[in-house]
Amino acid sequence: MAAAAAELSRARLTLKDTRVLAPFAGVIAEKVVTAGEMVKPGTILFRLVDHNVVRIRIRAPAADISLLHPGLPASVRVEGFGEAFRGRVAYVGPRADNRTRTFPIEVLVANRGPRRLLPGMFARVRVPLETYPSAILIPRGSVAANGKNRFVFLIDPKRKTARRRPIRIARKFGPRLLVRGGLQDGDLLVATGRRLLEDGAKVRIVTERRGGIPTSGDRPLG
Repeated sequence: MAAAAAELSRARLTLKDTRVLAPFAGVIAEKVVTAGEMVKPGTILFRLVDHNVVRIRIRAPAADISLLHPGLPASVRVEGFGEAFRGRVAYVGPRADNRTRTFPIEVLVANRGPRRLLPGMFARVRVPLETYPSAILIPRGSVAANGKNRFVFLIDPKRKTARRRPIRIARKFGPRLLVRGGLQDGDLLVATGRRLLEDGAKVRIVTERRGGIPTSGDRPLG
């Protein structure tokens, strides 16, 4: 009877080992083994995917890494979906890639709703790094330099003269510059031909173009 009880205990243990429990709830994305196949401890049986939260990997240049930190909001767009998904920065890599000199960033997105994001999709991620209330963007060609000082020419429409105005540059955005100080919304800026001007020169306004100077905005990481 003792021998039969021991055999029953071993059989129950063997039966228990036939049940494979996942470490988390998810969906089986891949079955690696087949029924009846002999496996060893440590053999991968299935690949499990958790669709509730999607992890998106992007890379950021070194110039932006000091402004990135976990918790920043992110906007994620995927082709085929009309609206953007809200996410957040979960991880900022401490080391740059030796080849691209960019840092790894991970963004998490809650995967809710009937149309879900799936692993392997490509996404475009925008992370606002800095906000510039009442920002003024001007063309690079309108700015002149005198040593470390930067200045532009503004037009006095009443006196029809060009006046030199010192400015402070905050950042560069491709062909445009973000002005930190020295200009106000509504100033009439000489965008082209400033090399022919000097302070107090008489001018004639041929064309006046307004627009293309946002009053506010975010600087994104694309």
